[in-house]
Amino acid sequence: MTVNFMNRTAPDLLRNRRVLSLACFSCVSLFLVVNAAALYAQGDGSAAMRPVPTFIGYEETFQWSDVPEILSAGTRDAKGNVNDYSWASDLLFQKEIWQLQFKYKNIRTIDVNFPTKDGKLQTKRVWYMVYSVTNTGERLSAKLVKDLKELDSVYDASFESKPDVSDGNGKYQIPSNNLEGVYKPEKITRTADDEEGAVRFVPRFVFASSSIQDRLVYERKEDGLFYGQSKGTEEGVYYDEYLPLAVVQIAKKEGRGSQEFVDSIHMASRTIKPGETVWGVATWTDVDPRIDKFSVYISGLTNALRWEFSEDSDSTQIGSGREVMRKVLKLNFFNPGDESSHGGKEIYNNLPGELDFQWVYL
Repeated sequence: MTVNFMNRTAPDLLRNRRVLSLACFSCVSLFLVVNAAALYAQGDGSAAMRPVPTFIGYEETFQWSDVPEILSAGTRDAKGNVNDYSWASDLLFQKEIWQLQFKYKNIRTIDVNFPTKDGKLQTKRVWYMVYSVTNTGERLSAKLVKDLKELDSVYDASFESKPDVSDGNGKYQIPSNNLEGVYKPEKITRTADDEEGAVRFVPRFVFASSSIQDRLVYERKEDGLFYGQSKGTEEGVYYDEYLPLAVVQIAKKEGRGSQEFVDSIHMASRTIKPGETVWGVATWTDVDPRIDKFSVYISGLTNALRWEFSEDSDSTQIGSGREVMRKVLKLNFFNPGDESSHGGKEIYNNLPGELDFQWVYL
């Protein structure tokens, strides 16, 4: 059937236009509401977790280094004899590397009433991040290879030419102090019944404003952990706090049935077996609400580390001048607009011009 609009009266056309406009407005409104709900909905525990891909580099499984404390002892003794400790130079240090799988929700805020010393309640804005860590059991190490037949498969292209290191018996003898062969990556899978497969996650969450993060340095304290310090000022740097009252309210808000949420203190007191997943919450208070760009540095997710020697190190003092750096996960966040007066705001993991996450050594 063909409709002739030329035969319609003015009121009919006007009525049709109103109906069409109302339908378009309804569709657009529904679209905006649905998308806004997807962006801002929180508290129902249904928001998707953001995974950080687990990555272990082959270069993390070993490091060449001198041992200056031993080398410095290579001097003449009381009888005038020279002690040769040259074997302590250019040594190969190996390590089996593990890394926990990390998932998280965007940082959110909640208002919590805390009791004060005078028996009153003080409302504080708590910034928090719900996360989970999983021990996949997957590890990486450097396997020693001596068989000549395997040379081509593990040959390091950095050599200008294939080295002639055969000992005449089909074995490699690379000229180095403690290396008799070449190494290739080897994956290792630990199972739940393997005692060596359990790891302990000792988390450290450091919240740093991007405006000062270039001046942020990590210092190693007596307890062996790394604490973020900014050069000249503490402004814009916040540390994960022990807030059991906040964790209880966050657990209700993010409710996942009987799912247990663990704070950083209790997280560090347990071991995680291969295949096991533990949920945690990192919390901060007294955060400047004007901060619009910031990063969270998370240490403890892997046992990978590097060390370097400073020029002013004293070789006669054990450990002097040796700077140990841990592999740390850096998450970048964007906090658009001002803080709402009632809490419940979500901060986005989409900092303009930055990656969502990075692995760095600090």
